[in-house]
Amino acid sequence: MALVAGEFGKKKLRINTSYDLSAATALLLSLTLPDKTQVTRTPTLGTVDVVTPVGTFKANEYVEYVLASGDLPVAGNYLAQLQADFAQGTLKTVAARMVVAPG
Repeated sequence: MALVAGEFGKKKLRINTSYDLSAATALLLSLTLPDKTQVTRTPTLGTVDVVTPVGTFKANEYVEYVLASGDLPVAGNYLAQLQADFAQGTLKTVAARMVVAPG
């Protein structure tokens, strides 16, 4: 999925964990912009299996986030990281790099 600076409303970011997230009490998506500014967004739990270019993401093991205005203000390298809070503790994914092309 090609990401373009300034784009929003159509593209979904999906983060697969291969871990059952259905018992999570909170889901947070941290986006680190090219200037190192960090913003936090609230993704939704994916509740149906979805086929992606990198494989099938199983229901309750991935999150989705629809890009909002201002999420990708400039071209460059971004990082995305999911945090899932559970009664037993917190799960954090490894930060994934996203390349955003000029608009």
